[in-house]
Amino acid sequence: MVGVSPVIAHDFMMREYTAKEEGYVFMYVSNENATLVDVYFSLSRPCGNDVVMPHTKSNVIQYNEYYPFGMNTANSWTQENTTGNNFLYNAGSELNKTTSNYEMFFREYDPALGRVIYDFHKQSIIIGWLILFSLINCTNDTSNLQLELLNQELRIGHTKPKFGKPCINTCVDITFKLNNPTKENYMLYNFLTSPQLATEEDSLHDRKLIFIAGVHVFVYNTFNQQIRSARYISDDINYKAMTSEFMELKQKESREKYRTAKQVIHAGQSFEFVHNINFKDFDLEPGNYQVKLIYSQSPNVTHKVDSSLIKEDEKTHNAKVYIGRFWSNKIKLVVE
Repeated sequence: MVGVSPVIAHDFMMREYTAKEEGYVFMYVSNENATLVDVYFSLSRPCGNDVVMPHTKSNVIQYNEYYPFGMNTANSWTQENTTGNNFLYNAGSELNKTTSNYEMFFREYDPALGRVIYDFHKQSIIIGWLILFSLINCTNDTSNLQLELLNQELRIGHTKPKFGKPCINTCVDITFKLNNPTKENYMLYNFLTSPQLATEEDSLHDRKLIFIAGVHVFVYNTFNQQIRSARYISDDINYKAMTSEFMELKQKESREKYRTAKQVIHAGQSFEFVHNINFKDFDLEPGNYQVKLIYSQSPNVTHKVDSSLIKEDEKTHNAKVYIGRFWSNKIKLVVE
């Protein structure tokens, strides 16, 4: 009868194959015998056929190989429908998939040419550092502390003041993790205070180190240009006379706060923090931006904490004071 398959015995066939590259799978049966024999898939089940092609994905979701200066080779791949890792090459710089450049502090790095891209009008360049970056930064960086922003994205209201009216919905919680993959124990002075909003002065070089002295929030536009905050001072502030006694008192309070706000992190440890950040001092129109955190401590830390107190803290906590800088990944900031 037409349309009815005879109930006869069928061979059960199974074949496993490990895919070696990205592509498509096509399965078929063919009769290559000398005699004419019907070869077909069984369609006897009411709900469909008996052909099953399961796809078991590997536990490895991403694989990367690099040319000497950090560009991915053709052997690199990432599974579909997965969130890949963009902190490649030296693990501290994020790969921008749109430009294929690595995003660093205030410039970008082209891994195809081993060249740093920068703005002559806005930034001072340390020539030796530019040359050495491509040569010595070829392995995953486990020699420095790490910050990791855990938010998927941030959403705030507009921050641009209009006719003296206050900004709205400019506060948002930022969750981040501090990791220590090194073999050293560190003290981070002025870490436990609420992160400050980065201004132009925070971006200036000070003897090959960016002098920030604490955690700062950096905001970038879609062109990867830093947007600097500007403090708006209210007209009703009650100013006090800046006498020498008043200055000395404020300086003492600042030094004590700087020291007591330290974070001690031992080798292999990690901590999570949540801070409520008010973006009101950034001049942000509605649109999409990017945010990241940077912590830096200059060798001039003795200007804030006396050297004898530093030695006392290092002995008490069995850790040395951190000198240098490290930063987080970037996340999306939406201004509505």
